[in-house]
Amino acid sequence: MSDSPSALDTLHNPVAARALLRLLARSLGLDRAALFSTANGACRLAVLEGTFPGGPSCGDPVTDLGAASAALSQGKPLLLDSDGRFAIRAPGCRNPLPVEGAAVVPVEGGFLWVDRTHGPLGERGLDALCAFADLHADLRASMIQCRDLDVRSRHLSEALEGIRSVLSCRTESEVIAALTEAACLLTGAKTVAACLVMSDGYSCTLVGGIGPDVRGLVGRTFDPARGLVGLALRSGIAVPTGLRWQPAMVEALGDDARIDLSTGDPILVHPIAVGDSRFGAVVAAHGDFERDGVVASVRDICDAAGMLIHQFRLRERISRDSMFDGLTGLYNRVAFLAHLDEVIAYCRRHAAPLTLLMLDADHFKKVNDTHGHPVGDAVLRFISDTVRTSLRGSDFAGRLGGEEFAIALQHTPLGGARVVAERIRTQCAASPVPIGSLRIPVTLSIGVSPLLPGMKSQADIITAADEALYAAKRGGRNQVVVKGGCE
Repeated sequence: MSDSPSALDTLHNPVAARALLRLLARSLGLDRAALFSTANGACRLAVLEGTFPGGPSCGDPVTDLGAASAALSQGKPLLLDSDGRFAIRAPGCRNPLPVEGAAVVPVEGGFLWVDRTHGPLGERGLDALCAFADLHADLRASMIQCRDLDVRSRHLSEALEGIRSVLSCRTESEVIAALTEAACLLTGAKTVAACLVMSDGYSCTLVGGIGPDVRGLVGRTFDPARGLVGLALRSGIAVPTGLRWQPAMVEALGDDARIDLSTGDPILVHPIAVGDSRFGAVVAAHGDFERDGVVASVRDICDAAGMLIHQFRLRERISRDSMFDGLTGLYNRVAFLAHLDEVIAYCRRHAAPLTLLMLDADHFKKVNDTHGHPVGDAVLRFISDTVRTSLRGSDFAGRLGGEEFAIALQHTPLGGARVVAERIRTQCAASPVPIGSLRIPVTLSIGVSPLLPGMKSQADIITAADEALYAAKRGGRNQVVVKGGCE
């Protein structure tokens, strides 16, 4: 339906329009009352109360306006009365009609024609017809307003549905899929792409898309600096302001990822963000972005997606922080022991070797007391870095507390574990930690124990490795002691 209602759809309901004309005809004793539409330069009979003998029916085009043409040319109501009956040419009628009174009143989107065979209409009748024209204008304005509200309500419903679908997602990838689908439905875009900023903070990866232009680009990493995506990320608002692509503009995505755009093509790029945190952007092309409320709806969905992505990443960071030691980056005590339980169960089930190393920094309290805790922290980071570089992918290490570390070596018999322990010890001893002009010596005492058949829990292997560690301490420190098993 058109956004500019004519007399043809004045009341949005022909039945209601006809009832209103019937009331007008009865109150004024009219033979005919007709609303004509002049929308788009064409005249049609819209609603008729009575009949036009040999004349048009509802919906018929009218080319000859007859006596109504004078009123329409002046844009004023015209009273056509006589002291007796006379012949008048009504709009669209081939033969003149015998009447004593008639009138033509311009209305919004057309005009009103009335006539009667008995008695003139007079000024009071014309006043009533003009009041009808005012009522028609008010009803038409109300209908347009209702239509606008209906359109806005529909857009709001679509936006709320998009937000609901985004907020129901449980993973970041689900959010991207829901976001692109909602943007496509809201804008009617043939091409929709979603990209996320990489961890380096500079490059972007296209992670989801709709349309042939972007399907082949999913997974592509690009530099957004010279694209509309980069502009949206920097400005925090939808770009371009004209919502049309021009040759003088940069690429939509970036030089390394392009979508097909021609001069004047509709395009909308909106950031996915929460506050000052910019996670990426959604790019929509070849859609209707100038319709009232569309950009605001896309913004609301992008904001919902940004909020959810922020929550997912915050939750992931909290989960990661709860597992890892903040100073060294190794597992913390709780996470290490939980993982050790799982590995012990696996090694027992598959009869695979497992060896545990317990490490302790020698004279660490003296380092803290002499040089302060920042220097002690640097020593602990040096030890953890040395440990990390000595491990394979299946091995894992943790800081159990203070200066005490543990390493679990899967699929490693006792002889191989001793080699790893000696390598870590010698690397630390051979590389004093540089702190300004100081060189802080670092030595380790290391206890080693294999998982033996008689060990019933993690406490047994930890106790055995701990006993070996204390034996290394008692033996003079800076050494590896193995307890139990055969090498």
